[in-house]
This record gives sequence, C-alpha cells and structure tokens, in this order.
Amino acid sequence: MSRLALLIVLAGCSQTYSTEGKSPIGSDTADTGSGNDTDTDSGTDTAKDTGKDTGVDTGKDSGIDTADTATDTGGDTGTDTGTAGSCPASKSQMVWVVQTLEVAETRGGLDLDGDGTGDNVLAAVRDALNTSIIDTFPTTPVVLAWQMWGVDDWCDDPSITGAFLSPSDVDGDHTDDYSGTEAFSAGAQINGKGLAVENGAGSITSGTYTFSFASGSFDVGGFTLVNATPVLVTGTADESGNSGKFAFGMDKSLMAEIAVAEGYDASLADALADLDTDGDGVGDALSVTFDFVAVPATVY
Repeated sequence: MSRLALLIVLAGCSQTYSTEGKSPIGSDTADTGSGNDTDTDSGTDTAKDTGKDTGVDTGKDSGIDTADTATDTGGDTGTDTGTAGSCPASKSQMVWVVQTLEVAETRGGLDLDGDGTGDNVLAAVRDALNTSIIDTFPTTPVVLAWQMWGVDDWCDDPSITGAFLSPSDVDGDHTDDYSGTEAFSAGAQINGKGLAVENGAGSITSGTYTFSFASGSFDVGGFTLVNATPVLVTGTADESGNSGKFAFGMDKSLMAEIAVAEGYDASLADALADLDTDGDGVGDALSVTFDFVAVPATVY
C-alpha cells in the first residue's frame, strides 16, 4: 500500500494602496502609483503532513508445498557381491568335477604368449575335438576335477590355492557322477588332508579367480594332454558350481598323434602350431582354450 503525500501550498497575496489623491466616492480612478510591492512573504509554512500510512499488510503466504508427499521407501536391498569381505566362504576348501568341457568357439581364448590377444588355434578343429570329448567324457572312469582351498572370501582374496585332479569313479556307476554329491578316489594325488599334492597359487578379484600353473596334464577325450606352456585358469566359483576357462599350449608331436587318431593328416600339427616355446622362431606348440562347467564333488 503506498503512502499519500499531502502538499499544502500557501499562496500569499499583498497589495499597496496610496493614501494620497484618493478620488471621491463614486469616481474610481486608476492607481497611478508607480511604487513596487516590496513586501516580503515572511510567513513560514508551519503546517505538517500529519497523515500516516496506517495500513498494515496482513496478507501472509499461507500456501504450503504439498506436492512431494511421497515417502522414499526404496531402500538398497541389493547384495554387494563385488567388494572385499562381502562373500565370506562358509567353505574355504571345495572340489568340483567337470561336467561339460569343450574347445572354445573362437580363436580368442586366454593369452598364452603374452602378446595381449587370446590364443586358441585349435578352434579350427573344434568340432572334431569336441565330438571326441563328448563321446568319451560321460563314460570314462577317470574324471577331471578342480580343487580350491585357503579361500576366505569368494569375491576378493589375494591368496588362494588350487589344482586340477584326475580322480576315478571306482563304483562303476557314471550316472551320478554329476549329481553334486559324488565322491571320487584321488589316491596319491592328495595328501592326508585331502589336498592336491601338486598345486599352484592364485587369487580372486571381484569374484573372478585366476591361476597359472607351471605344469599339468589332463585326461581329456581318451588322451592325456601334457602342457608345453604354463596352464592358465580363470573362472567364477561358489558352493553351487564352478565355470570358466583353462588354456595351455600342446606340443605339436602330441597333436600329431591326436590328429591321426581323429582321421587327420599328421601334418595338421605343423600347419597349426602357433606358439614358439623355445624361441627359435618356429612354432612348436598349439594353443587350446577350453570352456568348462563343473559341479560340487568330494575326493578321498
């Protein structure tokens, strides 16, 4: 509300009359006085503007923001499975028996020669090798098992131990080999604590384990595969299962033997050799990367 300013302007008027030469009554003659009105208006305007703005702004902003009335009930109920300490092991020692095994589909497997690219030259004969594995794997008395122990956390653990084993199903019943409860005889491959005698160190980072073994052999598809390079293994595991990849270089003389057994010419080994393990500039081993899936088991 605006204030009303009251301006009082007092206009003073003064006149000068001459007492001499007045005309008789009834004969008004002009004032011929030539004197100027020199009186000064000495009156002071003492009137004050006493009017006050007494209006009070009583209007209040009584509007309340009622728009956001929803309560945030969206709590973070997800389990963090990628941080150290978030996946403690109820079992620090476990064994799995490999249920499915096949040569990886593409040439990009695990990096065996350290050049930054995956190696799996045997993808070129994948179908033939996988057929041999599939035909013999379910019925062979010797299985491929994978053991890990010393695990404090299945998400992040800088120091664990693992090993491949070739135990036997001595009861002769292969129908329950992959039931998740079968026990296999590992004989002298394990010590009195049930741990693999030949083993290697590894680690788990963000749920993925990695190992590198200097040596190893695998009974696969009726053949004993002896490695010509370190064996690399990577995957994820817990009490319900284990899946991943393992890779190694196979000596070309062994590959020549397998090629002949599978109906190929022995020269196939020379043609495919992609790893130079002795540094002479000539390929002497063939890279192979396997995909595997394993289920829980025990060994004795």
